Amino acid sequence: MSSTREKTKVRFLATLEIARRELAVLEYSHEKLFSMTIDVDWVQRLTDDMATAETLEAFVSRFGRFQDTVGDKLLPRALMALLEKPGPLIDNLSRAEQLGWIADAEAWATARELRNRLIHEYMTDPDRFAVDIHAAGGFIGMFRRSYACFLALAEERFGVPEEQLQAYLHSPLP
Repeated sequence: MSSTREKTKVRFLATLEIARRELAVLEYSHEKLFSMTIDVDWVQRLTDDMATAETLEAFVSRFGRFQDTVGDKLLPRALMALLEKPGPLIDNLSRAEQLGWIADAEAWATARELRNRLIHEYMTDPDRFAVDIHAAGGFIGMFRRSYACFLALAEERFGVPEEQLQAYLHSPLP
């Protein structure tokens, strides 16, 4: 394998390990947040309940971070590992859908829009915010399935199972 191909492989696998870790903490935040009853009253109480506000903030941050890692780094690196040239996010999502890595490019784009609303429209409309939080929680299963597809690519293409990903995180590039 050429040095460039090896670098591409190592970057993809290291990024997959980062996505694995981010998904684990996102799932933790999801479980903790959705153990609560989230409604308009809950949203309105957030300014008085800092512990709950921090739980929400952790979930929103991790929801966005996982999407950023997958959309901006993992997906382009996976395409490069297949000797394809990555393009704009929407094109990459469409290609990932064709390859079976994600089930629905439109759903990923919707999750991205939701991420932006959760960050930038934080609690300005309690009704909408409560709906958006529930919608975000609904995307966790899609994220898990997509991660599993990228993991399958790592195993099939490079023979690297999940338990070996950590070794690539700090690997020196050839």
